Amino acid sequence: MTYSEKVRRESIIEPADAKSIRTTLTLESDIYEHIKRYAEANGLGFGKALDLIVRQHMDGPSKFTKDEITGIMVLQLPPDAPKITARQVRQLLDEDF
Repeated sequence: MTYSEKVRRESIIEPADAKSIRTTLTLESDIYEHIKRYAEANGLGFGKALDLIVRQHMDGPSKFTKDEITGIMVLQLPPDAPKITARQVRQLLDEDF
């Protein structure tokens, strides 16, 4: 994807406390949509959702393992990761991509 094909998405991150900063980000459209869906699914604002996603990855890289039976790559999430409900899966399956 060339730079001209990228969609510029800007988001103002609201400070959560005195140690927070306010900044403008440029995100590719798929990243923006992912964060937006995560925020909506978890009842969060965009900035808080982005904060949580970044913090989860600061704790170390996510690990994929190969399921021994199906051979499908499976993402191993930390125990405190938000749960994905069947309803959320159905909503995602119903979306047009």
